[in-house]
Amino acid sequence: MTTAAWTDNTLFSASADAATFDLEGSMDGATWVESDDPAAIQLAVPASTFADLLPGESRSVTLHVRNVGSVSAALSSSVVFSNSTFTTNPTATVDGLATPLFANTADEFTLTVTAPEDWSTSNQGQSASIVVTISGQAVAS
Repeated sequence: MTTAAWTDNTLFSASADAATFDLEGSMDGATWVESDDPAAIQLAVPASTFADLLPGESRSVTLHVRNVGSVSAALSSSVVFSNSTFTTNPTATVDGLATPLFANTADEFTLTVTAPEDWSTSNQGQSASIVVTISGQAVAS
């Protein structure tokens, strides 16, 4: 009695690599920097932009963010006042931030600072630093 077994294979190969993810900021939409170290922020809004605020006054500045990664970014923002000597901080809001921000694209958004209509005289001559953080989370495109 003779037995024979036939065998065969089909093989596949695939390469895999990780996505890149990187956000940069700009004051003018032309010069881009990382500015990702809270102890050494590289993007500074000119001091004159929000200087000498009066009660009820609102001022805005246009800022820019760019995604130089290979995948989209779900963006969010936060604004905090640090080293504030105000008795009541003005409000600071970010508007117009695109999300998702697609790979290799840029967006502009607005930071608006508004002093309350009834801003107490105790705020005269006071100050604060405003820190805007744009955070991104990589998402499939």
